[in-house]
Amino acid sequence: MGKSPYGIDVSTISNGKHTVYVSLMSIEGEKLTKSATFISEQTAVKPYAFLSILKTSYDEGKKRVWVEANVFDDGVGVNKICFSEDSVADNFEDINIIQNKRIVKLFEYNASNNSTITYKLKLIDAVNVSSLVYNVSVDLSNVNWRL
Repeated sequence: MGKSPYGIDVSTISNGKHTVYVSLMSIEGEKLTKSATFISEQTAVKPYAFLSILKTSYDEGKKRVWVEANVFDDGVGVNKICFSEDSVADNFEDINIIQNKRIVKLFEYNASNNSTITYKLKLIDAVNVSSLVYNVSVDLSNVNWRL
């Protein structure tokens, strides 16, 4: 958080993506410039989210559930996301670094499924700080065909 790739203290600069350049000169007088890009965050800021059931429907013999996640990070930005049913093992996918984003995911089930399903959302920011686990549930017995 407070060190660049070259070990330079960067705790006084703003949060975000930065590039540090280092110029080297050999004994023979050859100049070489190296750079490294890094992301800094002065203090660990956990990403956070709001998770909700956006909509349910019964169509074409299937129960459908749309789950909405509103994702935020006041620090360096969210880099990885795990958005799935709670019963599924964590599987984080890399995303472009974002400060905030609305994500809607569709889940489909057989018409005979009347169980209660819990969905989970976990976030990891660009400097590997994890969020809390966010959950929301839906009772599929309430998702019925309507006239």
